[in-house]
Amino acid sequence: MARATVVFNEDGDLTSALEPGRATQMLRDCMVHMTDQIPIDIYEAHSATPDICFHPTKVGETLGARMLDEIQAYIKEVPYAEAAAGGKPYRVHYYIANAIEMLRQEGTSPIDVRAEALHQRGVKFIVEMRMGDTHQSALTPDNPLVSQFAMDHPEYVIKRPDGITPVALDYSHEQVRAHRLAILREIAEEHDVDGLSLNFMRWGKYFERDRGFEKAPIMTDFVGQIRAMLDAAAQRRGRGRLLLGARVMSTIEESFGAGLDVGAWMQRGWLDYVIPCEHNCSWPGLEVEQFVSAAEGTDCAVYGMMGDMIGGAWMSKPDPEPRGLARAEQWNGYCSMLNTSDEARATAANVYAWGATGIGFWNIPNNFNLFRHGKWGRSPEQQQRMLDWIHEAIDPDRIAAGTRRYHYVPIYKRDYHGVQRNYKYLECWRSQHGAFKGPTIFFNEGRRGARQVFPFRAADGREGETLEGTLRFRMLHCLDEDAFGVDINGTTVPAHDLERTEDRTDPEIPWTWVKLELANCPPLRGDNELGLTWRSTRDTGMNVPYMEELDMIVHPG
Repeated sequence: MARATVVFNEDGDLTSALEPGRATQMLRDCMVHMTDQIPIDIYEAHSATPDICFHPTKVGETLGARMLDEIQAYIKEVPYAEAAAGGKPYRVHYYIANAIEMLRQEGTSPIDVRAEALHQRGVKFIVEMRMGDTHQSALTPDNPLVSQFAMDHPEYVIKRPDGITPVALDYSHEQVRAHRLAILREIAEEHDVDGLSLNFMRWGKYFERDRGFEKAPIMTDFVGQIRAMLDAAAQRRGRGRLLLGARVMSTIEESFGAGLDVGAWMQRGWLDYVIPCEHNCSWPGLEVEQFVSAAEGTDCAVYGMMGDMIGGAWMSKPDPEPRGLARAEQWNGYCSMLNTSDEARATAANVYAWGATGIGFWNIPNNFNLFRHGKWGRSPEQQQRMLDWIHEAIDPDRIAAGTRRYHYVPIYKRDYHGVQRNYKYLECWRSQHGAFKGPTIFFNEGRRGARQVFPFRAADGREGETLEGTLRFRMLHCLDEDAFGVDINGTTVPAHDLERTEDRTDPEIPWTWVKLELANCPPLRGDNELGLTWRSTRDTGMNVPYMEELDMIVHPG
C-alpha cells in the first residue's frame, strides 16, 4: 500500500539556534536535514500568533521589533548556547526575534528561506497562523508575544466571567478579523508560499465562553474571506490554487462549541485539508471519521494529528513504567511519555481505519532538527527514536507488519498550566476545548457493585477476529484481596483468564496490573468498552482505588 500523506508542522522554535553571518545557510540546512530523512508532502511553518509575526511585516507586528535593543542586550549577556544547554535562563522568543533580525540583515526572511529550500526539495510550503494562541498570560508590554494591537484595543479582548486574566481577542469585532486578514494577505501575496494553514487547535478561544455556537457564522464568513483572498492572490501571482488547511479540535462538536463550523467550510469547498487534533498529544481515540463524513463529496482531505508527546499534562504520580528513551527526563508522570514505534503504529492504524488518508505531525521539528536543541532531542539516539516511529506511522505495510500498542492514559488530567495559558476549560479530565478524554474510574464506596466503563478504540479486532497479544490495565490502590468483575463489551471475562500482578514499587500508591491474553478476550468491535465492577467490601480509607490506564498490545498475525 502507498504511504500516507505527510503534513509536517514547525512552531518556529528551531530558528532560535541561528547564528549571525550564517543564519540563512543554517535555516536552509535544517530544511534539507528534515526533508532528507522524512518524506514530507506539506511543510507548515508557524509564523503568526496571530498578531505577532515571526517574519518581517508591514501590516502586523514583527516579534521583538519594539524591544529589539533590550532583546539583543539580553542575548549578549546570555548566549544561546549557554541557555540551550541549561546553564542560563532560556527566553526562546528573544532568540527567535534576534534570528528574524539576523535574516533581515542577510537580505531575507524566515518565510523566504524555508520556501526556497523546500521548493527545491519538491515540498509544498504552507505558512501557519495560530488563530488564538495565548502563550502570554497578561497583556504586558515587556512580553514580545503581546501585540501592540491588543494593548491598544482592550475593548477587543474576550470577556472572562471566571476571573482569569483575559488576553485573547474576540473575533466578533470586525476590526480583529480585518487586522488578521491583512496579515494573511501579505503572506499570500508577497511570499512564494503554496498556501496557508489556520491553526484553531491553539487554543480554542475565539468568542466569549459558551457563545461559540451562536457566533459560528461570524467565523464561517471570515474563513470564506480567507479563501477568496487566497484565490485572488493566486490569480495575481499567476499560479494555480493556493492551499488552505485547518487544524481544528478533535470532534465536530468541540469545534462548533468554539465557534468553528468546520463541516460547512469543507462542504463549501474552501478547505483543501483538515487535521483534527488533540492538544499537543497523540491520542489513539482520535475521532477522524466525523470529519471524513463531513468532507464526503468534496476535495478536502482529512489527516489525523500525531506528535511525539503521548501522555498529556499530568505531572504527578503515578509514574509510567520504565520507558527508556521514550521518556522526557525533565518531566514526571504521564507528561513525560514520548512516542514509540509500537504506540505510533496503533494510533496511525486507528486514524487510517476510520478514514483519514494522512498524518498531520505536530511540533516534531522542535526536537528533530539539525541543531539538536529541543527539550529531549539533543542526542542522536532520541532523534533516531523519533525518526523510527514517524516512518512506521506513515507506512500502512509497516503498521501491519509490526506490533501495535493501543495505550490509553488520561491526557487531560489536571492541566497544570491551564490558568496561566487562559484555556477555555480548566476542569480535570476535560480538554482545553471542552471534551472529556481518557476517564479515571474511581471505585468509591457509593459505586460498589455498579458497572463502570473505560472506552478504548482499536482498529485491530474490529471485525471480531481473534488476536495474538495481551490487554492489560492498571488498578491503583488495589490490593490482592480486592475483588472486581471484568467484562469486554458486556461479555464477562472469567476470573481464571485474568492474571493479576501486584506492584509496590511506589509505597504511596500500590497497584495491580490485570492482564488478559487476547486469545481469551471476548470479541472486539472497534469502539470497545472495558467494564469494571468493584465488589470489595474493605474500608479503603483515604486511598480510593481507581483505574485510568489501559494497554493493549497486538502482535502481527
